[in-house]
Amino acid sequence: MLLSRWCPPPQAPKRFNTWFFVGAAPEVHDVEVDGGEIDDHQWIRPLDAIRRREAGEIAFIPPTWLTLHQLSEYPNVADAIEAVDHSTPRLWVTRLVKASDGTPCTVWAPDAAHESGDLDTPGPRNRLVMAEDGWRYEASYPAT
Repeated sequence: MLLSRWCPPPQAPKRFNTWFFVGAAPEVHDVEVDGGEIDDHQWIRPLDAIRRREAGEIAFIPPTWLTLHQLSEYPNVADAIEAVDHSTPRLWVTRLVKASDGTPCTVWAPDAAHESGDLDTPGPRNRLVMAEDGWRYEASYPAT
């Protein structure tokens, strides 16, 4: 089931639409690590992946980080599938902005800064602040 589609910012050197799906893994699964599209492979729970990223063991791009946080809210695969089945897939069109202190920020509609790029614009929030001391998602409504 389709959870979301993410569009990279226009200034990205390579632009790939990213689609996230939710489903149960089959009992038997072979994943081929090809060194191109897939550098490594491991089945891991969302919260465990988040903890490993916080420990500096693995890296994520913003869509993966936010999607894992969304999925970590569900206690099991069945609950995640049920929730996704009853929701509308989200389109996230990314805009990169720097805060006045130089901190990178990704902004998505309907964030007030999505069109203007001004992070101080009053209004709704839907952004990921990527500070050196940790990433922080700010939203005026749930991400799901």
